[in-house]
Amino acid sequence: MQKSIVLYTILIVFTLIIGSATAKAQNIFLDFTLINKTGIDIYELYISASDAEYWEDNILGSVVLEDNTYVDIEFSPYAVSAFWDIMIVDYEGTSVIFEELNLTDILELTLYIDGLRVWAEWE
Repeated sequence: MQKSIVLYTILIVFTLIIGSATAKAQNIFLDFTLINKTGIDIYELYISASDAEYWEDNILGSVVLEDNTYVDIEFSPYAVSAFWDIMIVDYEGTSVIFEELNLTDILELTLYIDGLRVWAEWE
């Protein structure tokens, strides 16, 4: 009886190790690289939790994120929401919003605009 309990325990531990090794890595810190492939320069960039009522401050400040460039986004260690919205604003004040992005699955986020089509791709 004792031997079967030990064997069963080893089997469970082995399964947990294999399962965790094959599971997709999560971005628990929410930090990511934002790549601008929109064809326009981004003058303002806002990121807020999807369930927030208001946008946070413009994280670019006075910096312009030119087309075909990137910025590394670092979150406070106290940020807990998994889903976030991103709003970009161009020189004329036109804004585009990317909603419900699960930043725990994203290390690199690329934004695109082609005419009226707007989309994001991530790794």
